[in-house]
Amino acid sequence: MDISLNRPKFKERIRAVPSKSEAHRAMICAALGRRTVFMPCPVTNNDIEATARCLTALGARLTYEEGGYTVTPIKEVPASAKCDCGESGTTLRFMIPLCAALGCETEITMHGRLPERPLSPLDTMLTEKGVSVNKDGNVLKISGTLPKKESWEIAGNVSSQFISGMLFALTVAGGTLTVTGNTESKPYIDMTKSVISACGGKIEEAENTYKVRAAVPLDTPSPLPVGGDWSGAAFPIAIGVTAKRKVTVCGLDINSTQGDKAIISVLRRMGAKITVCGDAVTAHPSDLTGCTVDCADIPDLVPVLAVAALTAKGKTEFINAARLRLKESDRLSATAELIKKLGGNVTEHPDGLTVYESTLTGGRVNSHNDHRIAMSAAVAAFFAEGCVTVTDAQCADKSYPTFWEEFEALK
Repeated sequence: MDISLNRPKFKERIRAVPSKSEAHRAMICAALGRRTVFMPCPVTNNDIEATARCLTALGARLTYEEGGYTVTPIKEVPASAKCDCGESGTTLRFMIPLCAALGCETEITMHGRLPERPLSPLDTMLTEKGVSVNKDGNVLKISGTLPKKESWEIAGNVSSQFISGMLFALTVAGGTLTVTGNTESKPYIDMTKSVISACGGKIEEAENTYKVRAAVPLDTPSPLPVGGDWSGAAFPIAIGVTAKRKVTVCGLDINSTQGDKAIISVLRRMGAKITVCGDAVTAHPSDLTGCTVDCADIPDLVPVLAVAALTAKGKTEFINAARLRLKESDRLSATAELIKKLGGNVTEHPDGLTVYESTLTGGRVNSHNDHRIAMSAAVAAFFAEGCVTVTDAQCADKSYPTFWEEFEALK
């Protein structure tokens, strides 16, 4: 569906949707637990459902009702399984080592641009120790069993999801994982470690090495909490800062391990007035000034921050964001295209963007079936002079299925 926005209004107070990053992790721990647990999740989405499907194929039982998932853990691992991970890169990268740790011969079906996203060095590391990882079109075939109490080494500058996936796998098999070089998106690894530890897992971290004790079945608590989503909250927070009235997002934990809570610190550095009271974050209309933003740990925030930067005096530099070219879309190119379509001024670089203060005329934006591009275009509509039309706007369902419902009026 296409949605047209002409100086829209956003609800002044909303509740954050559950974090899909935390939900993936909690759900996996529940599937590796010793008893049935309830995971509150009043709003689910396509990516969370992908992880639920895959865990069901691996022998767990998951049902969604009354605002959450009831998860009955894996009692017997099937000899083989077929998993459909949709377009969820997180699901894919967590499932590859987990399936190997469980010793389940698995076919994983991938959709959208997911087959194009890199599997190296994870696949190479696994293959070197007897696990076969073969891609045939949009199907990934995994066979072989992860050796127990083995030592592993992986580069940290490709995807934190590879490292998190291995931490789940080593919770089954035991062993050590050494991360070499610079580690990007470290907060997401910390989140994985935190969730596993909260469920009774044992991980010791020292000098970029994780020593993981085999701890399955995990002692997973019930209810199993999932925090509000800072990645999704970034959009209403940006609306509050750039539009004409404040927006409050409730249900957020300022002490969360989610890396994207950095939306507050980045926007404050640009001059935004953002206040925090308990679990509520209020973003006030603000005059922004451009700055340099290192995106190594917060790549998902680039599209929405780039749009907000159009209202900032001077220029804003986004650096260390090359990984965005391998997301649901080439997010650097798609964000630059979005800005140009709406009349803004931007320069695209191999690993980032330079965004200049601009007056937007409005226009038609191709979402490229990317939820973060669609929602970023919607943010631009709040200060564009003309109408902004977003194509394939339903792609927001991937992470924030209630996003369009938060508008007071759609035209």
